[in-house]
Amino acid sequence: TMLFSCASVILLWFLFQVILERILPCALVQGAPLPDGSGKRLSYRINGHLAFWVTLLLLDIAWPRWIDIQTGKDVKSVLVFGRAPLTWLYDHYSTLAFVTIIWTILLSTYLYVKSFGKGLLF
Repeated sequence: TMLFSCASVILLWFLFQVILERILPCALVQGAPLPDGSGKRLSYRINGHLAFWVTLLLLDIAWPRWIDIQTGKDVKSVLVFGRAPLTWLYDHYSTLAFVTIIWTILLSTYLYVKSFGKGLLF
């Protein structure tokens, strides 16, 4: 169904961005002091600008797709790279928005509940 397809796209997009955040070079920045009074600070990886440009580049020239090529009586499937079909996003905008809202509610609720675990924040 289209709901499952849109949910898959959103989840894969989220995971792709997490992978970029982890593998791309970054600057480590210290956050605000923790509220426990210890003076400790969490470190944050700052590479969103680079992730944006890598994503844009991949969407423009490195989107993989299979095409069938007729060679005589045989048909060969060949992997080619090109521009992502961004019109699909326009065609399924409302379903993508709905799935994104559900995903953010679920993720936010999970993270909120997990934040009360002992020793997780400090």
